[in-house]
Formats: sequence, structure tokens, C-alpha cells
Amino acid sequence: MIVGQTLATRISYAHRNGIGDTDTLLTVVARLGATGETAEGLFAAALTATGGARTEWSGPWRTQLRLLRQHPVPDVRDAAYAEVTAHE
Repeated sequence: MIVGQTLATRISYAHRNGIGDTDTLLTVVARLGATGETAEGLFAAALTATGGARTEWSGPWRTQLRLLRQHPVPDVRDAAYAEVTAHE
């Protein structure tokens, strides 16, 4: 859990400062999420939250979030369902 929190903090920093390419990030997220493993899936969820927010939840990021919500690991699904793509 600590590793995930550290990753999320660093990703958020990069997001706030416009660092990184969202297309590359999306490729990484897709590969991590596809492994079916817990750690990779949680990393994918953290990266998806950042990439989605950075792009205002454009189509590919919403798709990736939907895929993570179907992940075989319950903790990954929970992390994906915890993300909010729009506020009412």
C-alpha cells in the first residue's frame, strides 16, 4: 500500500507540472492492467486516475477505467470504482 501511495503522490506531482506524455502513460496502464496481478493492477488504477484527470477523462481513459472495473482482483476493481469521472 505504501508503494502505491508513493506512486500516486509522484504521479500527481507530474500531472500538476505537465510532465509526461499521456499516450505513453495510457500504453503503460493498459499493459499493467492486462496482467491480472494485484500490484500491477493497483499501479494501473493509480496511473489511470492521473491520466484520466489530466485529459478530463477522454474516451481512452474512460475505457481503461471500465476495464479496470472488470479486473479479476477485487482490490483493483475497488480502486477503479473509487474514481469519479464527473461531478454532478
